[in-house]
Amino acid sequence: MLETLMMIALLAVMVTITYFIARKVIFEIKSAKDEKSLLIDGILTRSDINSVITSYITRIAKGTTFSLIYIDLDKFGDLSEAFGEKESKNILENIAKRIKKLLPTSAKIARYTGDEFLIFLNNQYSQKQVTEYGYKILYELRNKTKVAGGTEIDLTASVAVCYYPMHGNSLKNLMDSLKIAIYQAKKNGGNSLKIYSEELKDQEESIEYYYQIKHAIERHEFQLYYQPMIDYTNKKIYGYEALLRWNHPTLGVLGPDKFINIMEQTGDIHWVGRWGIESIIKTSYELRGIHSMYDDVKISINLSPKQLLSETIASDFAKAVKKLKGNPKNIILEVGEFALFEKQEQIFENLVKLSEVGFSIAVDGFSIDLATINRLSRINMDMIKMRQKTITENETNGKYLELLLNYVKTNGKLVVAEGVEALDEVKKIAKLGVELFQGYYFGTPMPFIELQDYTDKFMEKFGNLN
Repeated sequence: MLETLMMIALLAVMVTITYFIARKVIFEIKSAKDEKSLLIDGILTRSDINSVITSYITRIAKGTTFSLIYIDLDKFGDLSEAFGEKESKNILENIAKRIKKLLPTSAKIARYTGDEFLIFLNNQYSQKQVTEYGYKILYELRNKTKVAGGTEIDLTASVAVCYYPMHGNSLKNLMDSLKIAIYQAKKNGGNSLKIYSEELKDQEESIEYYYQIKHAIERHEFQLYYQPMIDYTNKKIYGYEALLRWNHPTLGVLGPDKFINIMEQTGDIHWVGRWGIESIIKTSYELRGIHSMYDDVKISINLSPKQLLSETIASDFAKAVKKLKGNPKNIILEVGEFALFEKQEQIFENLVKLSEVGFSIAVDGFSIDLATINRLSRINMDMIKMRQKTITENETNGKYLELLLNYVKTNGKLVVAEGVEALDEVKKIAKLGVELFQGYYFGTPMPFIELQDYTDKFMEKFGNLN
């Protein structure tokens, strides 16, 4: 009996060892494939430059210094989507050659990740010289970049500089310092150079999220969830609000409160807008295959003030619609807390342009007054979204609500009551003339894969709402 137990224990150990060896082999194979995909003629790979730096650290005498320059191309993901993988690699090869020409022959340069480069400069070069090289690279990349067919594009970079041993006594510590500096450069809008300093270290959690977000975009970890908007009068699904979620590999599904501020700071929020528009156009096509009531379905998506300050938002969204042959009238662009920032002229102009493209515009009814309503008519606003509590709390004196509902009725606009959680709330608000509802009573935000089942259950349930 004892021998049997010992044999089982030994077998369990062997299986465990085999499992971890297999995992290590798989990881090494994947790493090798990843490394191969990053190869550019004439420059080092990530593992090559890591070896150079770690070896140099072990050999140099105490007091010896050296420097690293890190280059992270701004919004390169947009170019990859526009030009494709093959042309993107050609662009990167062109950039690598241009950077290399600016550097001394003893400098080592590597493509470190997809659109990022690392440069190693040994102790021959002073901090001043290294900073000058960083600025040369920054200014060079501000020049036009040629792509296939002779087209020229604007491309900029964020550049970070750190010094050994002042900013780290190991490769890992130095890379951490560079990541912090790059994050700060991105946060300030990119197209700039940042030298690491200890003062930057206070935001390490945000910096870690920045790099996770960057990789999440590359790995398609972001997803839209859909919450239904219900036409209570006509007993049908009017549309859905698309809500951004992050399928984090270790933390699970994260809401925007965990990452949206960082995306706003680094500019990734503009990618969210373009990707979001394309995603909901594709969703609208797929919904038509589920049920006939989706033939003219509306899908809304939220816009932030940062997005609305972009001078190219209207043209970017128009290109996305044209590319996928979508109908902009069925896309509702939601503007939260409109009354708090509608006096920003750039935002107002962009809303006018988006309306002219054909998009429907929805605004949050919070704090809207008579003056704001007059401004709304200029952007051809289509919808006001109001929280259930705002409606019911104003029911007694009725002045604010009456003003808003009269404006809506007179001008052929729509009101959506948000946050409804019970049937009695729905009936109470419906008596005031509100027809559209959104809230947990009708459905929670859900991934697209669940919409078929939701539609079937809705059709069974909705007939009993009266």
